[in-house]
Amino acid sequence: MVQWLYLGGAVLAFSLAWWFVRSPVGAGVAGIFGSAGGTDPKPGAPANTDSTARRKAVEATVAARNRENAREEEKFRKAGWTMVAAEPPDARLVALDPALLAGRERDLRVQIASTLPAPELASRLRHIAQAAHEPETRVAAVEALGRIGTREAQSELLALLAGLPEDDEARRVIVPLLRPSGLDDEFAARLAAHLDGPVLTATEKKQLAFTLALIGLRDGMKLREGTASPSAQKLIDRMAALAQRGTGGEL
Repeated sequence: MVQWLYLGGAVLAFSLAWWFVRSPVGAGVAGIFGSAGGTDPKPGAPANTDSTARRKAVEATVAARNRENAREEEKFRKAGWTMVAAEPPDARLVALDPALLAGRERDLRVQIASTLPAPELASRLRHIAQAAHEPETRVAAVEALGRIGTREAQSELLALLAGLPEDDEARRVIVPLLRPSGLDDEFAARLAAHLDGPVLTATEKKQLAFTLALIGLRDGMKLREGTASPSAQKLIDRMAALAQRGTGGEL
């Protein structure tokens, strides 16, 4: 019986082997016998197209942008302009280095006048306004401080009044640029104190009082009690009356 079992097993194995050799195997069927790990894609299954689709989408976007850039460049050239390679910006110019006043003042002035400086450069602008050799540079620095408009920039403008001569062109620009946010602002109190001090000229005091008067009329308020001396408050009131006459009594 054992011999018959061995013989029967051998015949069965031979028959199976012969069937695999002779039977046609399709691609889908062959995929069933993949790797032992089970990670091989089935040859008969549809290909994974996600990565291919993403790649084609990116390529299409890049091609579209390149075509648009080419059209813009062509318009640029037809307008008579020429595209050239430009040097990276000078870090010292961008940072408004006051040391550039020695030899490169014009470049520094152009940089100041053509940009809105960062608020943290306010102290450098004050230094430039004090140390510049040319009046145009001092004016540019003062006007830049006015454009910044922060409390720090306003304080730098106020400090310049004591450092620039009365006949300096840049100094004549300062007082009109002093603008507190309101009469209840601490900076407004500092300005009002200068109406009695020795720093401002008589004309500058009138200009400053007029600014304070306009702000008061705009907001319908006055300086806090004790902020200005009686004479300073009287000057502000006189400027307010002048402003009301000039605007028909309304602001």
